Amino acid sequence: MFRNINLKVISNTVVIYMLFAFVWWAMLLHIKNNDAFVAKKELLQRVMLENGVISQQDEMYSRPEFHALQSKYDHQEQMIYGEGLVFILSLFFGIYMINQGHKSKVESEKQTRNFLLSITHELKSPLTSIRLALETIQKRELDRENRTKLCVNGIDESDRLINLVNDLLLAARVESSYQPLLEKIDIQEKITSAVQNYRQKFPDATITWEPIGFPIYIMADNTGMRSVIDNLIDNALKYSFKDQNINIGILVREDKVSIKIADHGIGISDENKRKIFDKFYRIGNEDTRTTKGTGLGLYIVNEIIRIHHGKIAVTDNSPQGTVFEITLPLSIS
Repeated sequence: MFRNINLKVISNTVVIYMLFAFVWWAMLLHIKNNDAFVAKKELLQRVMLENGVISQQDEMYSRPEFHALQSKYDHQEQMIYGEGLVFILSLFFGIYMINQGHKSKVESEKQTRNFLLSITHELKSPLTSIRLALETIQKRELDRENRTKLCVNGIDESDRLINLVNDLLLAARVESSYQPLLEKIDIQEKITSAVQNYRQKFPDATITWEPIGFPIYIMADNTGMRSVIDNLIDNALKYSFKDQNINIGILVREDKVSIKIADHGIGISDENKRKIFDKFYRIGNEDTRTTKGTGLGLYIVNEIIRIHHGKIAVTDNSPQGTVFEITLPLSIS
């Protein structure tokens, strides 16, 4: 960060110096051009008087020779002003690009730092739990019930690691080489399966979902669409904290299907609404944040929806919370 501040100070200093140098150059060029015009005017006047072309000095101003000289001077002045305008515009464009580059670099470094902090926590926590469970089983004589609990906990933490690795791989794929394997799927079946899974994982949570009484088919990548649904439900539960009450609705509109996932959690500010789909971005300070995650979930959701020619929108829920709405084209076959 200190290097970035120094770079910005240096670049701004250079730009200010260039601006003052240009003003000095423009003033000097204007003075030199004006001096040249005055000298040529006096020379032209003297030559005309000596050759008898004019009898009085004021008569020169009506002569075509003077008009040609005046026109040349005006043209040179216009060139100075035109070049000055281009220079100023180029300078301000350069300032804008420098600031944008600096801002982009700071954001990139912040994203990298957030990612390293979050990924370290996400890796360390399940690995520590698995190691503790294995050491307990190794060192103690446990009855069947306690041994089963430790094994279940270890399996859950292993699944968490697998999901983390899958998210990292999927994020890398959607950024470069992701090619969806399209097939005709009933989106309601995917939602129902995901809801059942999360009801088992979070028995205290209330997940309201009522499918429509007929299939709703879309052409989509099976794995990718499951990732979208899982990430949106997981995100809603994660930021609902104590009130883990979410509602899932579905609506068919002409040739599109709209899916809404609404929570009653802390909500998202307008500023964060513009950033939550950025890679590695997470709401809050990474040093003090308590929620799990790497900042990849909504980035993956947004990219997969985009690749499927759909749209995603985020709005406020009433009276509190957030609503994510995804819109996808229906299968026409």
